[in-house]
Amino acid sequence: MTAVAAEVPLVLDSVLEKLSTDLGDHDGSMRRRFITNYVELWEHRYGRVSGAVLARDAEDAMDAILSLKISSSMVGAGRLGRMAEHFEGLVQGQLFDAAATLLDDLRACGMSTTAQLRNYHLAQ
Repeated sequence: MTAVAAEVPLVLDSVLEKLSTDLGDHDGSMRRRFITNYVELWEHRYGRVSGAVLARDAEDAMDAILSLKISSSMVGAGRLGRMAEHFEGLVQGQLFDAAATLLDDLRACGMSTTAQLRNYHLAQ
């Protein structure tokens, strides 16, 4: 994991609060549905990123990374979003070997993030 990403919290509660406000979500049901969808799609998103990076497919990798970055930003997954930004730079620079060495870190961060979202934010 990059040092910069490690400084960012796994989940930014303020983003989730803003999401609820923006959605007019008074009972939290819309926020929970959004988080549930994000958590359920994590394995698919990771698979797309890792597959494209390992295949050295810049176009597919960029599409998968941007999907991960944007969805992470929307759900408040700060650290995972920051890691996606780092992957974006690596892929833009055609640094697939460097990106491949960070795939385990990306997976671990994603698993920790989804666990926190599931255990804390979906339990509310």
